[in-house]
Amino acid sequence: MRVITILFVSIFMVISLFSCSKQKQTQRRLVGEWELISYKISDYEGLTQVATNVEGTINFITCSNSDTTACTYEMSFTHSFPSWSDSTVQFGTYSVLSDGKMIQINQKNNAGSLFSSFIYRILTHTRNDLHVEYTDTNYNTHVLLFRRD
Repeated sequence: MRVITILFVSIFMVISLFSCSKQKQTQRRLVGEWELISYKISDYEGLTQVATNVEGTINFITCSNSDTTACTYEMSFTHSFPSWSDSTVQFGTYSVLSDGKMIQINQKNNAGSLFSSFIYRILTHTRNDLHVEYTDTNYNTHVLLFRRD
């Protein structure tokens, strides 16, 4: 019985040593350039608009010194909705929250100060697909689908 207990504890310790947290696994899979494929916005009443002529990228850059709270990102995209068009260029820091299902995006202004902060909920995250949503300060829900090769 004692041998089985020692064996079980040893196996558990080895597995614990080599397993990564959900947070670190998600962060590692995020790194790289993702191409924006689709973008839609739903307002607080449920009216949804789907963007046309969508193009752009988001680039999640490797964190420095394995510090998952100081990772940087760059995003640039253009899109057209039936009633308006826009171009977005932003940069800042991101961090994957502890459950591995959310990303905090901290957009910085040109002086390097915090401009805005949003929590992106990960809807789908595979090797090639990243599907996220976030709610802005006007209670509009933004849903973005990214893909990489």
